[in-house]
Amino acid sequence: MKNTVYFLFLCFFGLFFSCTNKKTVEPVVPKEVEYILESTTSAVANGVAFANESGGTTMLDEVNLPYSYKFVSSTPPRSLQLSGHISPDNTNHQISGKIVVNGQVVKEATGNGIMARVGIAHVFN
Repeated sequence: MKNTVYFLFLCFFGLFFSCTNKKTVEPVVPKEVEYILESTTSAVANGVAFANESGGTTMLDEVNLPYSYKFVSSTPPRSLQLSGHISPDNTNHQISGKIVVNGQVVKEATGNGIMARVGIAHVFN
C-alpha cells in the first residue's frame, strides 16, 4: 500500500511538472522581404548594400532611385540590413530606406546632408 501511494505521488508530481506552462517559440519565417531606397533630391544612389536571400550581401553602385528589391525567404534569416548613400556634390540631399517584411514596414530611416547616408538593420527574435 505504501509503495502504491508513493508511486501515485511520483506520477502526480511528474505529471504536474510536465504540464506546466511551457511555451514553445517557433521561428517566424518571413514570406516576403522587400528593401526600398528613395530620394526626393537625387536620381542615383551609390554604395547600396543589402542582405540577400542566400544569406550573403549584395553590393551595387549607380542605382537608379527609387529602388526596390524583393525576395521570398526559404530559411529564417537572423537579420536584414540595408544601406546606401548619395555622392557629395555640394548640394543637400535626402535618402530614405525601408525594410518591409510580409507587407509591413519593420524599419525605416532617412539621411540628410551633402553626403546623405542611410543604414538600417532589423534583427529577428
